[in-house]
Amino acid sequence: MADDIRLTLACGDYDRTRPLWDGSVHPEGIALDCVVREPNEIFRRMLKDEEFDVSEMSLSNYIMECGKSPRRFVAIPVFLSRAFRHSNIYIHKPSGIREARDLRGKRIGISEYHTTLALWLRGILWEEYQVSPEEVEWFTGGVEGPGPDDRMGDFAPPPGVKIHRIPPSKCLSGMLEDGEIDVLLNPRKPGCFDGRKITRLWENYREMETDYYARTKIFPIMHVVVVRRDVALKYPWAARSLCNAFARAKKIALGKLTRMGTLPVTLPWAFSEAEKAMELMGRDYWPYGVEANRHVLETMLRYAKEQGLCLPRITVDDLFPVTIAK
Repeated sequence: MADDIRLTLACGDYDRTRPLWDGSVHPEGIALDCVVREPNEIFRRMLKDEEFDVSEMSLSNYIMECGKSPRRFVAIPVFLSRAFRHSNIYIHKPSGIREARDLRGKRIGISEYHTTLALWLRGILWEEYQVSPEEVEWFTGGVEGPGPDDRMGDFAPPPGVKIHRIPPSKCLSGMLEDGEIDVLLNPRKPGCFDGRKITRLWENYREMETDYYARTKIFPIMHVVVVRRDVALKYPWAARSLCNAFARAKKIALGKLTRMGTLPVTLPWAFSEAEKAMELMGRDYWPYGVEANRHVLETMLRYAKEQGLCLPRITVDDLFPVTIAK
């Protein structure tokens, strides 16, 4: 429409966002210029230069940002990325690791200490297996090649936590293969993964993740949507319009997984997998909104406080303010 405001939106290429950039869903009063990129690139560009009006953002990085003044971003309760993470612990089998408690005293690699994946896994390892972040040595850097500078440039390790930045000549995958580190936390298989010397800690991860959800009702949140603070102040109505549009886009995506006569994704059992998810987690197994996710958000915020990543005073409602004061 002629009177719509024009905003840039940067996010990953997901079925739940595609209706926003293919024109199927139009936020009321807003014309979106969509930038589709790999999420880590978006995070770096937003954190460094506040390059977009609206963007996908690492939830752990946003939680850390909320402790700064003035606040640069305001989140809306739209969670573009969620994932169970039991499958993402890779081990060097000759290091003698057979179970989670064997991680004590080991050397663990991670691209950055404060990633959302690392926050969730450290929380789970401590809460369920009594392995604390202080009991291991942490190594950060590129996984398959030289890593970029830390996107939270002013990050300081919490007391008692030992973090080493690996040299540019090394990569974490190579170090895992050579036994220079014992463990790698990573969202995808490292290049050195062979299923023999380099394996997952939990080969039965699907079973463990199903059990974890059944016990805790937690489907871990990875990424949130943020609006630049100046944009949110100038257009206070835009946050609700965006929330509604993202919800409509997600509804279209979920509908395709349950009502299409042809497969919407290149996965033979897509419909069966969707049915299994609904049997375990309910029809809306990927909910947006604060109240539907309060238990998950409170758990994540507790982990962030325990790990020294945010101020003790921050609450879930602080993450998603109803109004924005100057």
